[in-house]
Amino acid sequence: MNLLKARQEGVLKQKEEEAVNLFSRVGDFREFITTSQPAAAVTVTLTCCCLSSERVNGGRGTR
Repeated sequence: MNLLKARQEGVLKQKEEEAVNLFSRVGDFREFITTSQPAAAVTVTLTCCCLSSERVNGGRGTR
């Protein structure tokens, strides 16, 4: 039973580490990729959230 509990705790710890926000800017994320140079088989994902936006002066809502 101790082995099972240890495995469960390990998985929970791993999930907590995955959920941690380490990057507050895209530049920080790019720097991480540049310095760590992950292997080709490693996938790195960045999920962004827009906290605020504003309309550009003179913009008509189209590009």
